[in-house]
Amino acid sequence: VLVPLGQGIGRWGNFFNQEAHGGVIGGVTNGRANLSLDAQREFLSQTLRIPSFIVDNMYLRGDNGLNYYHPTFLYESLWNLLGVAIILVLRRTKFVRSGDMLGFYLIWYSVGRFFIEFMRTDALFIGNTGLRTAQVVSLLMIVGGATFIALNHTVIKRKHYTKILEENSVQ
Repeated sequence: VLVPLGQGIGRWGNFFNQEAHGGVIGGVTNGRANLSLDAQREFLSQTLRIPSFIVDNMYLRGDNGLNYYHPTFLYESLWNLLGVAIILVLRRTKFVRSGDMLGFYLIWYSVGRFFIEFMRTDALFIGNTGLRTAQVVSLLMIVGGATFIALNHTVIKRKHYTKILEENSVQ
């Protein structure tokens, strides 16, 4: 629970540093934003209902002048915090074994990062392949998390998490 919580909070550093944001709202064609500044702002504030203090700070100077950019830090932060909530619920179910949450976290974080990475403007690529490093790593982590959960249920067969809680509860 602490790792995704820490990541959810830590992503706000990207906001304060005005880094690791997404592309221009609405995209760019031939070096010009596809949407007016008013339409870009409206998308963030009215469509996505993002608070004005965030919207105001997503008005940044980029290669195409001043525009509003996707707050990918916020998307990833909310994704991580939702993951924390799901972990807190899942660990109380009778199907979860000790250690499963590690596999779940690897899958959850990686799925979110894979899709959010499409929006980022500062992506690292693997050579000239067009493959984004973070997306390749995300796919590997998804496979690793699923493999870990499968092994945890078939080979390792650790105790169910609820059983451990019962054994350690104060009588």
